[in-house]
Amino acid sequence: VLSQTVADYCRTHPEYLESVFLANITGHEFMPKIHPTEALFLLNLCITYESDQRQNSGEDGNAEKGLSLRSRCVEATKNWKVAFGSSVLSNKRKRSSLNDEYSNLHFPLKVELMEAALVSANIEYEK
Repeated sequence: VLSQTVADYCRTHPEYLESVFLANITGHEFMPKIHPTEALFLLNLCITYESDQRQNSGEDGNAEKGLSLRSRCVEATKNWKVAFGSSVLSNKRKRSSLNDEYSNLHFPLKVELMEAALVSANIEYEK
């Protein structure tokens, strides 16, 4: 999945990251799906570099709700077992604070992610 390649590039070349660049390489027409393993990392980048503001500014004429990087990352967390892995599902004492993208998020966004994950988990449970 392209989002994994983009995330790997961003991790290895942080010196090139800025709002316009990130908005361009993560645009919905270029990268429509986010792999769950990269959802939290890309969500942190989106917030840090405010790339969604550029994507949703209407500059490209395609600023539709649900196509932003943020909304695609939230959608990817519905695969909660993969998306949250050790960041949320493990014992707090065992978590690595250096690589825990979840802990860096603001509380309202954490609630939104957990709601999406719980709905998805409930659907799985009911099957």
